[in-house]
Amino acid sequence: MGGRAVECTGLENRQRRKAFVGSNPTPSAKMMGFFRMMSFSFSPQPVLTAAHEVLLKTAYHDFQHQVASGAIACLNIPRCRQALDHPAVEAAAAHLKTGKTIVVVGVGGSSLSARLLDRFAALSFPDAHRPDLVYADRIEPHHLAHQLAALDPVHTRFLIVSKSGDTLETLVLTAFLDDWLAKHNLSLAQRAVVITEDTQNRLHHWAVAQNIPVLPHDRDIGGRFSFFSLVGMLPALCLGLSPEALLSGATAYLQSLSLHDALFHSVAWHIQHEDKSTHVLFTYAERLSDFARWHRQLWAESLGKDRRGTTPTVGTGSLDQHSQLQMYLDGRRDKLFTFLVESYGQGGPTLSAPHPLMMSLSTPHAATIYHAQQQATMDVIHERGHPTRVITFDPLNKGALGAAAAHFMCETILTASLWTISPFGQPAVEEGKRKTLAFLGAL
Repeated sequence: MGGRAVECTGLENRQRRKAFVGSNPTPSAKMMGFFRMMSFSFSPQPVLTAAHEVLLKTAYHDFQHQVASGAIACLNIPRCRQALDHPAVEAAAAHLKTGKTIVVVGVGGSSLSARLLDRFAALSFPDAHRPDLVYADRIEPHHLAHQLAALDPVHTRFLIVSKSGDTLETLVLTAFLDDWLAKHNLSLAQRAVVITEDTQNRLHHWAVAQNIPVLPHDRDIGGRFSFFSLVGMLPALCLGLSPEALLSGATAYLQSLSLHDALFHSVAWHIQHEDKSTHVLFTYAERLSDFARWHRQLWAESLGKDRRGTTPTVGTGSLDQHSQLQMYLDGRRDKLFTFLVESYGQGGPTLSAPHPLMMSLSTPHAATIYHAQQQATMDVIHERGHPTRVITFDPLNKGALGAAAAHFMCETILTASLWTISPFGQPAVEEGKRKTLAFLGAL
C-alpha cells in the first residue's frame, strides 16, 4: 500500500486522513517494509483541541525517545532477541515438539499470544506439520474433565507459563495435570517446560525440585505485553513460525515511527473520542480473530483504571453481522470502531461453474463476496455516525503480524500516558484474587 491511506470504495464523502507522512525522503528498506504491510484511514479524521495536540506531540516525542533507547522492555526487540538466542530456548522447543499435542497452561497474557499465533499459523500454513496446541486456562470442572479425557498422555507435552509463578489457575491446573499423568504411570517432569520469573516463587521452586527445564520470564515485561518475549516466541518456534520474521516486522514498525503518523493519529482518535464507552475491534480477517482477543486484554487491563478507558469488545466479520450489528446500528451512539481487514484480491475458493443457490451474484469468488460484506458493514456503521478506523494488511504475513502487535502495544502505552494512568499492572484484579484465596482458606 506504500504510504497512502486505505481506499474504501463507497465511502467517497468521508474525510480521510493519510496514515503516513514521508518526513524522511530516503527511508531504509527495512523501514519501508512497514509501509508495505499496514495502512490506516480514519473517518472522520482525528481533530484535537490545540491544548490536547500540544500534549500529544510532547508525549509522542518522549515516547519515541523511550522506544529508541530501549527503556520500554516489551518493545525492546534486541532484548527479546537476546533472550530467544539462548541455547536452552532451542532445546525447550525441540523437547516440546516431540509431542503430537502441546498443552499451554496459563491464563490471560500467558496464553493469548500463543493462541493468536496458533490461529494465524493454522490458516496461513494449513499443510504444515506442527503439534496441536491445547489451552488449559480455566478450572471449570466439565471443561477440565473434557480436556483430560481428550488428551493422549503419552504423546502430550506441556508449556506452563506464569510470570509471578503464583497464579492460582496455573498452579491448580498444573497440579491436576501432574496427578493425571501419575495415574498413567507417567511423569510431568519429563514432558514439561516452565516459563516463570527467576525468583523463589511457588512454580519456580516446584519446577526446579522436579528437574523441569525453567526459562526466565523477563521481570520487566508483564504478561499482556509479553508477545515478543519467550512467552510468545517459544510457541512461535513450536508452530514453525519464524520468530525473526515477527521481530523484524516489529522492528520495521518501531524504527519508522518518525516517518509515519499512524500511531500519532490513532492515539489522537482515542483521545478525541474518550467520551465513547466502547471500542469495537471488528476483524474481517479470520487469521486475526484471536489477535482481537489478545488486544481485548491488552486494552482492558492497561486502560481500565481511575474510572477511565473505553471497554474493548470483539466483532468477527461476517459472523457477527448476524449477532451484534443490530446493536451497533440502532443502539446507543457510544461506540467507536476499528476494522482490521485483509487484502484478499481474488484468493480463496472459486466456484467452478454457476450455481443456482448463488442467486444473481455475478462473481464466483468467495473473496469478492466477503469483501462486499465487509464494505457494506463499514459503510452502514459510518453512515450512523460512528467514528471509524480501518487498518488494512496488504499482505498479512508474519512481518505484518509483528508490526501490528508492536503498533497496538504502542497505542495502548501512549494513550495511557495522555490519560495520565499507568498501563502496567492491574490493581483491581488483585482484589478478586485475594478474595478467592480467602474463600479457599489459603490466606
